[in-house]
Amino acid sequence: EHPEKAKKKRKRFPKHRLEARAYKFALGPKSAQTDRMFAILEPLWWLRNEMVVFLEAERKVNRERKIAGETDVEYTERAGLYKMTSKLAEENEALGNVHSHLRQNVAVRVIGGTKRWLEAVKEGRTHVKPPKPIDRQKYRSFTFPEYGNGCRIQNGRLFISGVGWVKMFNHRKVRGKNKTITVKFAQGRWWCVVTAQIFAVDLYEKADESKPDTAIDPGLTHLM
Repeated sequence: EHPEKAKKKRKRFPKHRLEARAYKFALGPKSAQTDRMFAILEPLWWLRNEMVVFLEAERKVNRERKIAGETDVEYTERAGLYKMTSKLAEENEALGNVHSHLRQNVAVRVIGGTKRWLEAVKEGRTHVKPPKPIDRQKYRSFTFPEYGNGCRIQNGRLFISGVGWVKMFNHRKVRGKNKTITVKFAQGRWWCVVTAQIFAVDLYEKADESKPDTAIDPGLTHLM
C-alpha cells in the first residue's frame, strides 16, 4: 500500500480585484504633540542619510572590486538594512525611542528609491538618480506600514505611538480596510494620509442593464 500524500493547503485568493485609495485629513495637534512629532522626524531623517551614505560607499567598493576582476560582489538588501537599523537604534537613544515599524519603513523607502534608479539605468533614463543625503527640512513624513500597530483612528482622533491621541478633521468616511497611515508636515501644518484597500466591485457601481440607453440631440441650430 502506498502511503497517503498530505494534501496541500489551498491558497485563498480574493474573489474580486482589490484597489487602493488614499484619504488625506488635516490634523490639529497640541503644541506638545507637535514637538513630539518633530522629535520623531529628526532621528528618522538621520537614519535615512546614514543608510544612503552606507549604500553609496558600498556601491563604490563593489565597482572597484568588479574592475579588479572579482565576481562575488554582494549588495545590501532590505533585510540587511533592517539589521543596520536595529544596531543604530541601540546606539542612538532618540532613534531607539521611535516605533520600530517607522524605522523599518525608512529602509523600505531607501531600497525602493535605489531599485527605481537601477531600473532607470537599465532603460537608459539618465535623469533618475540614486537616493542622496537630504537636508532636514526636506524630510517631512513618517509611515506606519501596518494599521493598528502604533497607530489607529477612533472617534475623530488619530493615535500615534510616542505622541498620543491627536485631533483629526475626518470630514469624510474612509471606504475599505485601513492598511497604512502616513503623517506628514506640509503647507505649515500636519496631515494624515490613510491608505485603504477596497474591492473594485464595491468601488464602481454596475450599470443597470434593465434601463434603456438614453441620449440627447441638441441639434446644430445654435452652432450655425
